Amino acid sequence: MLALPLTAAVLLHATAWKMGVQTAMELAPFVLLSLPAGVWLDRVRKLPVYVVGEEIIALVLASVPLAWYLGWLQLALAPMGVWGLASFVFMLLCFSAGAVLIFINFLAPSGVA
Repeated sequence: MLALPLTAAVLLHATAWKMGVQTAMELAPFVLLSLPAGVWLDRVRKLPVYVVGEEIIALVLASVPLAWYLGWLQLALAPMGVWGLASFVFMLLCFSAGAVLIFINFLAPSGVA
């Protein structure tokens, strides 16, 4: 999760203010959407959401070198917001799936005769 901030600092010579706003855009989904997203993820199938989240993260990160190659690279906050939202959903899914797997592992030996 270092590619976009490092690109902003090294290639785009971002100021401290711009780096702070960029970090805030990355962390905003964690602060604003934790409870509603957790409720929603408990009610849907997790694998399709996980796959789509990973694809969004890959597309956002792949767009940075492509934009640099085409000469379009500038400090835009939209990629950080999308990347923050996708990584937020990914992290939330990892935590919820891990809790389910640990719970199942504790239950499995008790049913074995």
